[in-house]
Amino acid sequence: MAVEQTVIWLIIFIIIGWQEELLSRGYHLQNLAEGINLTWGVIIASLAFAILHIFNPGASWISTFGIFLAGLFLSLGYILTKQLWLPIGMHIGWNFFEGVIFGFPVSGISTYKLALIQVSGPKSWMGAGFGPEAGLVLYPALLLGVILMFLYSNYRVKHE
Repeated sequence: MAVEQTVIWLIIFIIIGWQEELLSRGYHLQNLAEGINLTWGVIIASLAFAILHIFNPGASWISTFGIFLAGLFLSLGYILTKQLWLPIGMHIGWNFFEGVIFGFPVSGISTYKLALIQVSGPKSWMGAGFGPEAGLVLYPALLLGVILMFLYSNYRVKHE
């Protein structure tokens, strides 16, 4: 049962990550950047990405801000590679590991959990029922991700 549930949720997150990134970074960001400029394209596309999650269970202005920051982060993946594979992969990986592997809610949605863990700590850090996107734990995770993206991007440029 565990293998089947894990595979089902992986497929669900592949579909969600693929669709949300095609819309947010593949359509919104690229068209807005071409029509206005890159900065406003990133901001507006990230805002639209956040609004897509505003009706999720447990959503708040804090979770919406966290999703907006995640949109900026995912936009950086596109900007650095000029391809959608990096933000799509990061989106899928974030959702899958956040929910199935670590047992947190994914943007307010409960998933199958490989391990049952007891999360303790202040709600402001852990994001309460919405998940880490609504908590302060998101900020160091995004910062680490930005650093890793820049390291990868610099490595890629040097080895092309």
